[in-house]
Amino acid sequence: MSEKRVAAGGSLISNRLGGIVIAILFGASLAGWIATEVVPPDLPDRMDSFREAWGGAAVKLVAALHLHDPFHSLWYRFALALFFAVLLLCIVSRWRQLALRSWHASLPAVSGDLDAKRLSFELSWRLLESGDRGSRDPIVHFAERYGRAESIGTDALRGHFSRIAALFRKRGYRVISRESAEGIAFAASSGRLRSPGTMLFHAGLLVITIGGVIGSYAGWREIVFVKEGSAVPFPRDGSLALRVDGFDIVTTERLEIRSFVSTVSITDAHGNAVAYGNVEVNHPMRIDGRSIYQSEFTIDENAFARASVDYSLRETGTRGSLDLAAGEPVAIGDGTITIQALRYLPDFRMGREGAFSASSLPANPALEIEVGGSGEKERGWLFLYHRDFSKRFLAPVDLVLTRCEPVYYSGLEVSANPGAGVLLAGFAAATLGLFLMYVCNPRIVRGFARPDAIVVAAGEHRWKASFEREFADLREAIRKEIGQGGGRT
Repeated sequence: MSEKRVAAGGSLISNRLGGIVIAILFGASLAGWIATEVVPPDLPDRMDSFREAWGGAAVKLVAALHLHDPFHSLWYRFALALFFAVLLLCIVSRWRQLALRSWHASLPAVSGDLDAKRLSFELSWRLLESGDRGSRDPIVHFAERYGRAESIGTDALRGHFSRIAALFRKRGYRVISRESAEGIAFAASSGRLRSPGTMLFHAGLLVITIGGVIGSYAGWREIVFVKEGSAVPFPRDGSLALRVDGFDIVTTERLEIRSFVSTVSITDAHGNAVAYGNVEVNHPMRIDGRSIYQSEFTIDENAFARASVDYSLRETGTRGSLDLAAGEPVAIGDGTITIQALRYLPDFRMGREGAFSASSLPANPALEIEVGGSGEKERGWLFLYHRDFSKRFLAPVDLVLTRCEPVYYSGLEVSANPGAGVLLAGFAAATLGLFLMYVCNPRIVRGFARPDAIVVAAGEHRWKASFEREFADLREAIRKEIGQGGGRT
């Protein structure tokens, strides 16, 4: 029964399942990002208009999946919770392997365990101490090759080993050792922080997931459209009001929109401003753990704030300028001609059913004018950017639209994320762990200093080619430290 439980636990934390869960979370995040680009965040407030445009079934599906705010939906929360559970199981079950693999270096039990290693060498003390003379002295050479190796005393063995240990330490290794009847077993390790870095990286991912779960469950966001100069109740805080004092559109020389900025004030119940500032795209305003983002803007397609028209009377040549307000006629000349602004379209188009606005962007602003004279009234359109297409009225007056400022509604997104601090801490931990993982080069060398010889073998290492060169350099360094000469490899 216990074996079945172990097998079941292993399947829960398998690499295959981990890859599947990561793919699920990635797919959910990608779907959420696409949904935020396609589905307007104010869908619940304009449900009727979306039913007419998309159809009732599509709107029901979008509302059921909460696609107007996908990162606070049940399906995204499930993906986050699943990833959190699998990652937690992985860390709990494999923390020793993650954190201690390069941190702990085990000592060899006997020197014979090192002979089977591909990278290993054995140098006798007799040849090392004889230096260059040993390679040329036939007595030393044949005695070493065919005779019994000569042993050194305990004090001499300790002295040689201390010099070798100091050599390893100069190269950045940490040396541990243990004496036994066979000799001195030792292990030298470097780059030990890689495994703790791996553990820190996984822990950082776990903290990021916790922050995401907190933000998804306890966080919220709402979008409000506020007319310039007006105020609305602050979302989820009836004691405050959000007022847009000004709204500006920053354009390029080609009249392309580059950014838009709202001047925002937060007022209390008595009308006193408790916070104020500019809210620009990617530059939010923060107040008491809540953020105000400039999300979008819209235009009232049937209203305008102010308009200016230049006129010229054909009979007398009199010229002037008028400021028009919606629905208020203005008399010019001797009072026999009246001009009245009726309707404003930010992006004028002409269709089968008449004029309409193709979008809320001021791409082709047009103002409908009614000109009255001699008891007759005539309507026509004046264009701000394409004045040659403006209406030429029968009344003896020429009109040119010089200015038409629409009624703007600034779309402000107000949100709160209690998990933001947790997310930042997780990102910091994961970044530090990733840095340690790729900067540290873990290497372990094990050896045995016997009375007759020293045996050294390569343990764990990360990069094969560079470590083989380093291992050869260690061999030569030991020969130079103890003496000059050869040895058996």
